Amino acid sequence: MRRDGQAGSLTTRQRVLLYSPDLDGHRQVYCERWARVLLERGHEIVIAAALARAASVDQLPGFTSLLAERHVRLVDVTSFRDHGAGSDVSEVGGLITRVAADVTVLLEADDHLRLLCGQIGRRGRRLPGRRLGLFIRSTNYRYAKPPMPMRARLGWLRRLPTDWPAWPRLFHERLLPRRKLLDAALCLDEYAVRAHRDTYRWMPDLYESSRHEDSQAAEGGSVAAGGGDFGAKLRHFTAAHDDRELLVYYGTAYARRGYDTLLRLAVYRGACFVHCGRRNDYDKYAFDVVGLRDRLRARGDLLESSGFVADFGAADALFSATRTVVLPYRNHLGSSGVMLQALAARRPVLVPDAGLMAARVRDHGLGDTYRPSDWDDLRRRHEALWSRAAEPDSVPIDRFLRHFSNEQVERAIIAAVEGSADICRLPGRAV
Repeated sequence: MRRDGQAGSLTTRQRVLLYSPDLDGHRQVYCERWARVLLERGHEIVIAAALARAASVDQLPGFTSLLAERHVRLVDVTSFRDHGAGSDVSEVGGLITRVAADVTVLLEADDHLRLLCGQIGRRGRRLPGRRLGLFIRSTNYRYAKPPMPMRARLGWLRRLPTDWPAWPRLFHERLLPRRKLLDAALCLDEYAVRAHRDTYRWMPDLYESSRHEDSQAAEGGSVAAGGGDFGAKLRHFTAAHDDRELLVYYGTAYARRGYDTLLRLAVYRGACFVHCGRRNDYDKYAFDVVGLRDRLRARGDLLESSGFVADFGAADALFSATRTVVLPYRNHLGSSGVMLQALAARRPVLVPDAGLMAARVRDHGLGDTYRPSDWDDLRRRHEALWSRAAEPDSVPIDRFLRHFSNEQVERAIIAAVEGSADICRLPGRAV
């Protein structure tokens, strides 16, 4: 992992506290990636999580193996206020002191705005050591509706501090840069970083396929045929439907990620549907997911893993099996690891024309966008993209993904933790 000259030479071993009370979903990916980069660099790692919550979470194999590493320690913050999500400066500061951490990383700092603001106006109440925060979604205010009028904002100010975590615009535009709440603030949104270079460093979003880059290069192979038993079923299914349109969904079924919309599109288009992940029939869907699946199953056009799939090769196999990837997310304005996984399989994507995903697609030629919540526009755009993708152009996708390489990720992590210059290259506007 370590590359000569990448971020200077390590001079002092440090103990790094990765503060991540929740460990479900992408949080394990972030914990593992940060920890492994820093372990290779020679640092020690302490992971703080609410273990009572984590007991019911499916653990990824890589994260499980990480916990067995010699210089990794896990500490429990279940007793903290709201299991860690609502922790205050005294709780987290006490933890930092007990574990003797030199650097603390809030791996989803969006959940800890109250904690960070608790450092304001209290002499000697700052979190000890070097403080880092990774903002995954709270900078998305840039894509939301315009801020409220000044009179309404002044009324809100009288209610401080109880309401301020709900106001990311004020936090990011005023409090974070002016109050020195962090020694380094990392952000997934390259557009936000470009507009506020004095406040943020860019952190390339992590996606599971990137974890395979080094191993593939070393073995000279590919994980596209991976996914264990599901991979074999997928190959058999696609071979039996090789002349058919194919729609795919990766991960747990959620309304916010448009699982029901994708099922409806498959039924309408007479297409096949493949789901690699867990069902979730109790979400607040706009369409009858059970009925739509029954119609696809009756046609012989449905394949489901029917459960959690820990093998990341399954994602590569899934996206490689189709010509395009439709991501009909609802009210999602930030980055998407699933979108990056689809692009890693050299597949163009169709996304709602909103937020960071749409900006990346437009500026880099990564596929197409459709008007959010417009069913007819979604159908038209998908049909057009599917037709064009018969002869795909992977050059713009490859150019864009170079900015999310393992080397870029390592540069960002090492520079932030060790306090060196930010040398992570931001994606330019290619189109």
